[in-house]
Amino acid sequence: DAAVQAFSSAITHDPNSAVLYSNRSGALASLGKYSEALIDAEKAVSLRPEWGKAYSRRAAAMYGMGRYEEAVETYRRGLEVEPENAQMAQALTDV
Repeated sequence: DAAVQAFSSAITHDPNSAVLYSNRSGALASLGKYSEALIDAEKAVSLRPEWGKAYSRRAAAMYGMGRYEEAVETYRRGLEVEPENAQMAQALTDV
């Protein structure tokens, strides 16, 4: 997929960007590649543990893998670090 390739190329130039890993995670998840998406989401969380979006990507990948309880736990953790994130709160209620 072109988006995955573009983010991969960008990551080679900026390997410490949580945003790039998060975006590639979303692109991978949209292709149904949830295991790969989880790896990138985990990297995004490790680079920016205070950023709710990284937890959202992690939870979405887990959900796609059928790991529902872990997805719920991850959404909750994301809301702990970013309680005003309405999108993540909605995703938690949808799980």
